[in-house]
Amino acid sequence: MSVIKNISILWLIPFLIIGVFLLQYTLAIIYIEEMFKYANEEVKKIVISEENKLFYIYIIQKGVTVFLQFIGSVICLNIGFLYFNYKIPIKDVIKLVLKSFIALIIVQLSIITIVKFSNMTFTMGSIMSFEEKLNITYYANTDSVAIWLLLPLQTINLTQFLIILFLTFSIRVLIKSNYNKAFLFTIKTYGTGMLLWFVFAMIMEMNFS
Repeated sequence: MSVIKNISILWLIPFLIIGVFLLQYTLAIIYIEEMFKYANEEVKKIVISEENKLFYIYIIQKGVTVFLQFIGSVICLNIGFLYFNYKIPIKDVIKLVLKSFIALIIVQLSIITIVKFSNMTFTMGSIMSFEEKLNITYYANTDSVAIWLLLPLQTINLTQFLIILFLTFSIRVLIKSNYNKAFLFTIKTYGTGMLLWFVFAMIMEMNFS
């Protein structure tokens, strides 16, 4: 039973992440179908086509970001465990990171709920617009921030804070320590990975801006 439970934890979370993004798209299409049910069929097709393009761009960006974050998190945490002499199997590190990605599911479901039950139009544009409010750049004076800093700063958002909290809790259990020690370990390992990603994004933005 324990083996089956571990397998379900490992594979359920990625499918849930995919499912949440598909739910966003499905609800957006349903909304458009309802809004344009009395409109010309050609107009409705054009609107849906544009929504599809926006979703493809959105899901590719999200997919690449989540994949790279997953790989980077596993590498950084594994190196951290080795450096601090914790004998943690790589499979446990992978499960640790997967569990922390529950934060992504929670945030996306919260966005769906808020957009769905607010006065906002339920489109991919509305979802992306609301997501921007969860980034630190939304509350910063972007006019005074260098262009090449905007993309890296977008990595500082609510999802990342929740991931750190989930990692802290799981690491505390894994290394059998208190919250303070687990939090410091998370900052030293996952935080280092975030810093490297920040620098990478900054360099890429400087080269292509």
